[in-house]
Amino acid sequence: MKCIEELTGNVDTSITKSLEEVSKGYTPLIENDLIYAKITPCMENGKAAIATGLKNNLGFASTEFHVIRFKKNAYNKFFFFYLIQKRIREHAAMNMTGSAGQKRVPATFLKNLLVPLPPLETQQKIVSILEKAEETRKLRAQADELTQKLLQSVFLEMFGDPVKNSREWKLHKLGEIGNWTSGGTPSRSKPEYFHGEIPWFTAGELNDSYVYGSKEKITKEALNSSSAKLFPAGTMLIGMYDTAAFKMGILKNPASSNQACAAFSPKVEVINTLFALYLFKEMKDSFGMKVLPDTFIFWACYSKNIMCVFISAERD
Repeated sequence: MKCIEELTGNVDTSITKSLEEVSKGYTPLIENDLIYAKITPCMENGKAAIATGLKNNLGFASTEFHVIRFKKNAYNKFFFFYLIQKRIREHAAMNMTGSAGQKRVPATFLKNLLVPLPPLETQQKIVSILEKAEETRKLRAQADELTQKLLQSVFLEMFGDPVKNSREWKLHKLGEIGNWTSGGTPSRSKPEYFHGEIPWFTAGELNDSYVYGSKEKITKEALNSSSAKLFPAGTMLIGMYDTAAFKMGILKNPASSNQACAAFSPKVEVINTLFALYLFKEMKDSFGMKVLPDTFIFWACYSKNIMCVFISAERD
């Protein structure tokens, strides 16, 4: 399973085994077969690929993959893109069988799935467009990564290491330079609460320095009937838990969030919000963690005693 990248279809075919080793516990496949993950969460994450570059045109995969072999009027790449669509993966997840943590997509789901079948030439044209779009996405991701590295380099050059305080600047506790709180979630038992005009962010949506629109919007009644709060524009939201820990974004408009987001409203006369955002990002990277422990985030945001920031270019 680890040999296949999520959503891209890239496969590492460098691993070889003897026929005796794969005679049991593996699923055989041939060149150009499509393999599609059965088990949760691999299927939901988009583990699928076209088997290409196989030695002797023969390969073996985990039994946790479905193997699909198409007829001549079906282009495998077309159906690869079709099956990794989010809506198809969600549909497959709804039809899984088995117990929690061991749920799988049954073969009958794929066999009975109704799919479009345009002429082969049209399938190939669609794939060509999608491949160009995917390449553009990769280039943009690379550009974003290089930009982030440049920003970090400039930040370190100008302000020094924020963890070691190499410039020996004056330090203040987070609680001294702004106000901290968190959001809340209105009752899901009242669907009407989520048909309003007030943006309501989750930590997973904090993907840019500035955030504008949220996937869900709540009503004023939902705001007044829950622990959710309306934060002013300029508030910085910070993810506190799991894979969204330390994801950050500054609100361009008044908005609310769920309880997995800490909300930091800086004292503008003391610290610039965008500076604080880059500072926090650099501090996270300096700790050498991609995901920070829940307890660390909690204490950093609420005790206001663990993390400190520099607020003046003048030394004492």
